[in-house]
Amino acid sequence: MLLLATFLTVHFGDWRQSWHGTSGLTHVGESAFDEVRWENQGILAAVDPNTGEWLWNVVLDTPAGFALGSDQIYINSMYGNRISVLSPNLELVDVLARWFMNDLHSLVLTERGLLLTSSGVDGVVEVNSSGDELWAWFATECAYPFDHSGTRRKISRRNDYRQNAISTRQQTTHCNSAVCHQGNGMDHMLVTLFHQGELVAVDRLTGKFSVILTGMNRPHSIGKTEAGWIVCDSRSNGVVSLDENFWITSVVTGGFDWVQDAILCDGRLLVADANHSRLVWWDVGKDKQVGEIEYSDQWKIYQIEAVEGVWENRLRGLTPSSYSGDATLS
Repeated sequence: MLLLATFLTVHFGDWRQSWHGTSGLTHVGESAFDEVRWENQGILAAVDPNTGEWLWNVVLDTPAGFALGSDQIYINSMYGNRISVLSPNLELVDVLARWFMNDLHSLVLTERGLLLTSSGVDGVVEVNSSGDELWAWFATECAYPFDHSGTRRKISRRNDYRQNAISTRQQTTHCNSAVCHQGNGMDHMLVTLFHQGELVAVDRLTGKFSVILTGMNRPHSIGKTEAGWIVCDSRSNGVVSLDENFWITSVVTGGFDWVQDAILCDGRLLVADANHSRLVWWDVGKDKQVGEIEYSDQWKIYQIEAVEGVWENRLRGLTPSSYSGDATLS
């Protein structure tokens, strides 16, 4: 097994006071084929889970959610407002950019293409491999039309939002994670709403939604497990486990400070403990920490993923000479 992770920035010390919400440092909508500006430099990195050794990293523009296709890696650029498409050798081969892409967060594969959260427009959008819209849900068209100041938001398909810097406070929900959920005759998208502290289920056919979990504090990262689901209750510093019917079965709190992401692998929970700059291995059965992997406190983590099989073989074979623009490892 190999672990992949995206880090939104490798200059977090310069962002710390203004990270949540786009600041004046950010440059949006620039070409993915240009050299990444210092302000926007983040990385995709690989780590050996057995040794804790960081194997390689490649500089990208504010990389956030990512997904591994059959022969390509798709990576959201949070402030570049686009999806970068990389070859197995981490070469940029394509860019997907559409009017609705702004402040991109999660990205997952679907049977038809890719499902992304575009927080800047409070939208969840499914696209095909060319970036064309297949399905969309905008929270502003439902029960969440007002931002923090009480201003009504209206997202227009006649506008192009890729060149806009839209802060978190200007968004009505800051929806930041979405996955497909099919079963028992249902076809839903599960979506985390950051501002409301909710997990909602959106009916793919009707667009109607229902709240299935509430009371969280700045949630992120809904993910499927064998027993049900896990969701990160980020500011409450916990990982919430749910059964198939979305009843809470356990909550892991291990002295974390901002849980950005969490996955189950090898029978253990791996937690991205963001403000402590570490990945924590947690034995759920014994309810205790059993290991950790540290990284630079200048790196702001977004997503972690366990990689096996063909992709592990491909990515383990990479060397620093395979790409340019290394960040400093620690």
